[in-house]
Amino acid sequence: MLAVFSALSGGFANLFARRLVSVSQARNMLSLNFGMMAAMLLPAAPWFFHLNLDSKSLILLAGAIGLDGLANYGYFRSFERIEAVTASGLLAISPLFALGLSPLFLYQGLILKSGQILAVGLFSFGIIMILTGFRNRSLPLRSAPAKEFVFPIGTAFLFSISMFFVRDLFLGNFLNPFTYYLIRAVIICAVSWMITKPDLGWVNPASLLMTAGRLVFVIGQWLFLLSALKTGHPAVVKAIADLSPLVVVLFSWSLLREKPTLLQVAGMMAILAGGSVLALS
Repeated sequence: MLAVFSALSGGFANLFARRLVSVSQARNMLSLNFGMMAAMLLPAAPWFFHLNLDSKSLILLAGAIGLDGLANYGYFRSFERIEAVTASGLLAISPLFALGLSPLFLYQGLILKSGQILAVGLFSFGIIMILTGFRNRSLPLRSAPAKEFVFPIGTAFLFSISMFFVRDLFLGNFLNPFTYYLIRAVIICAVSWMITKPDLGWVNPASLLMTAGRLVFVIGQWLFLLSALKTGHPAVVKAIADLSPLVVVLFSWSLLREKPTLLQVAGMMAILAGGSVLALS
């Protein structure tokens, strides 16, 4: 259920994402995005902050945040250079990367059942089919150089690795989801500011309001996701959380009265089949 709530929050965050990256370049947004995130989380710190690090966990934390920071840059860059449907579809392969990485982290104590593996595959391919259905019926889209596809694919891979690192931190009770997310926001803000030296000419009341609105859903998305990681396998948790494009799809079907394509119907059936398999596993 935590992963489902993450997917719902992520869906609404996705509705803001494409509009936001049209305002400026990713390098100019990254540090302010995480700075605002830290400011929004800080008032809750007296009640939820918990930190108990040793040398090993400090290395894990640095690795997780480093991978996370690179992945977030890749996320913004993906939507900046590639149309949203293609970028979202490529990002949706993240659970498949997590499946491939699973054998390296068997010491965490979670072994995937065959039904769970099948469900992850059905969820991922179902989302890709739904998104591809959008692209196939749209007007001709601006082409992007092949090298730009490295960013969403690389982002999916980096997010997958970082989730295993974060799970290690939770298993050792070194910190909790809130603390990780707050520290992550502060460090990525500071480091990205020093590296990118962003141009804040795009900042105005309207863009700040849009950024803050998106961050409400992003914070919810990630806190639900990180909480689910404490007990769930990263591949399964990520596969469910990556169903967030369904919110966009259902929005277009219900409110915009867009008719689903056959490919989208097939994708929805694959997702429902994946949910049934997972429930029986």
